[in-house]
Amino acid sequence: VANLNAYLTIQGMDRHFQHLLIQNRDGRKLFDFGSNLSLSTIPLKLEEENGYYLDPTDGQLYRVFQVPIWLGKKEGMGRFGLFFQISHGLLYQISTNEVTLTVFHNGRPVASSGGQAALERLAQNLPMKEAESLDLDWKRKAGEVILIHLESPIIALFSNTELVLGVSAIPIIDGLILWLIIGLWLLRQTTRITALGRAVEEFSAARQVTPALEKYLTQAQERHADEIAEVAHAIRTTAHETVTSNNELLHYRHHLEDLVQERTAQLSALQERLQQREAFANSLFETAPAGLLLIDAIGRIVRVNTMAEKIFGYPRQTMHWLLLEQLIPEPQRQEYLALRTQYVSNPTPRLMGEINDFRGLHADGSEFPVDVAISPMEFDQRHYVVVSIVDISSRKQADEAILRLNAQNQLLLDAVGDGICGLDRRGHITFANPAASRILGWSANELIGEIFHDLCHHSYPDGTPYPREDCPVHSQLDKCVILHRDIETFWRSDGTSFLTEFTATPIIEAGQSNGEVLVFRDITEIEAAKAAKRANAAKSEFLANMSHEIRTPMNTIIGIGYLLAQTHLDPRQRDQMRKIQAAAQSLLGIIDDILDFSKIEAGRLGLEQITFDLDEVLEKVSAMVSFKAEEKNLEVLFDVPMSVPRFLVGDPLRLEQILLNLGTNAVKFSERG
Repeated sequence: VANLNAYLTIQGMDRHFQHLLIQNRDGRKLFDFGSNLSLSTIPLKLEEENGYYLDPTDGQLYRVFQVPIWLGKKEGMGRFGLFFQISHGLLYQISTNEVTLTVFHNGRPVASSGGQAALERLAQNLPMKEAESLDLDWKRKAGEVILIHLESPIIALFSNTELVLGVSAIPIIDGLILWLIIGLWLLRQTTRITALGRAVEEFSAARQVTPALEKYLTQAQERHADEIAEVAHAIRTTAHETVTSNNELLHYRHHLEDLVQERTAQLSALQERLQQREAFANSLFETAPAGLLLIDAIGRIVRVNTMAEKIFGYPRQTMHWLLLEQLIPEPQRQEYLALRTQYVSNPTPRLMGEINDFRGLHADGSEFPVDVAISPMEFDQRHYVVVSIVDISSRKQADEAILRLNAQNQLLLDAVGDGICGLDRRGHITFANPAASRILGWSANELIGEIFHDLCHHSYPDGTPYPREDCPVHSQLDKCVILHRDIETFWRSDGTSFLTEFTATPIIEAGQSNGEVLVFRDITEIEAAKAAKRANAAKSEFLANMSHEIRTPMNTIIGIGYLLAQTHLDPRQRDQMRKIQAAAQSLLGIIDDILDFSKIEAGRLGLEQITFDLDEVLEKVSAMVSFKAEEKNLEVLFDVPMSVPRFLVGDPLRLEQILLNLGTNAVKFSERG
């Protein structure tokens, strides 16, 4: 037996294992050393001590021996496996109950198949500090030294049971028969092992479970209880599992290719969308109505748009890499630097209008007002600031013009004598000029916000309530027509009323009334003057009518008196007649004066345009003036130049009155001729 063992042992390639694998109790691989095996699918099962492994990469069959091992307090008990390649038709086996494995890390024992006690015995000779920590994190690092110490004195071809049975059947006296039996047995086993080798070659070539593979495995499994049968079974199981795995891998490969194709299409679509968005963003940046500057962390301009070039007058190439402060007038640069320092400590967006009275510096050296907005932006792990700039020179000019216009309008409102109030759609007073405050008796602050009807138009002239729905001012608020009233009654703050004339003009916005402007004036005195004028006109008309009615009989009296004076009268009668004529003439003069005055006041005094005889007019004047002239012994003479025509065009009555007044006054104030 000893010789047989020795003979069989020296037939192997070597006595070294091809691979060493150490796993913890959870199956996690801690250490992997040896040839390039596909060990991702090797299970080291705690309940088994040995087995077989067919490497699908190179088609080699390996014998696996498993032994428990203590991995330190951190990992506890684990397993280590030794992998021996099956070659030259021989199977190597190690007696696992006599295998000792010890792992040293940098000279310290960190694992032992002898258990925790064996590990602690090995650490007794170490210094106290190194002996206290024997756990290893099992991560291979550069510069570390791992020493594997393996002891196994027995290497056998088959299990001890098979070997004992074979040796006990050999009589010493019949050695030749024994050698023949052993030879035949070895020939059969060699045939089976050859079938195993062909099966491995078949599977390595075909990578499928073929009929030839099944044939070879059936030949190898002629005996169902030995290790060759187990190897054949392991090969069959491994082949089926490998084919299944390959099919699954093929399925996963196709699925993965589909996913890759789908993801590639999605990525292409995403890239196209990103390109479109980038083009859209660039278009927005370039076509923005405001000047846009992209500033880096040190205040340097890295990008500008077309409007920024137009605003500052620099070409784009010149503006790139300029400092922003170079576009700011010198007096404001310190203010800008202070603002930038403040913004760096608190990078929050600032809207337009929040930075007041800022100015820009044009390429030609001129300054102009700007409105600025800033916003932080982060790109490619770098911090930037987007500065939006608008040239507000035109807006400033427009604002100044509006201020001037508002000032002029305010002067007009303050200077106008009529009251002006603005009303919203609900009738609230929105503004009032000084004249409105003076007429109504409230200050502008007291008027604004109040409902005009409730404040100034709440009652009729007799004091009875004036409903709001009947008020023409209030009902006109939602109408787009102009309302005018010649006379209406408003009320002052002291409770007195006054007559007013007003015009309500709607404020039309987007085709709808948004309130109205009410212009009113106090016409109390005007109405009183109109009434007095009407009364005076009535009086004048009455006097004119009465004067006309009185003059007719007076002319009759004067005519009859003149006729009686031509008759034979005694001196007393003639004197009485003269007095009657004088009184009648005097009364007629008074009546004529009243009639003319009343006609003037009544606006009815007119001049005729007729042809008349001047001699007849002078004769009438002579008859009336001569009577009074005789009383004072005066002579009345008429001197008419020859150049004056006899017939004239005009009003003979008015000429007669004028000449009569002149002649009467001349007689009255002349003592002698």
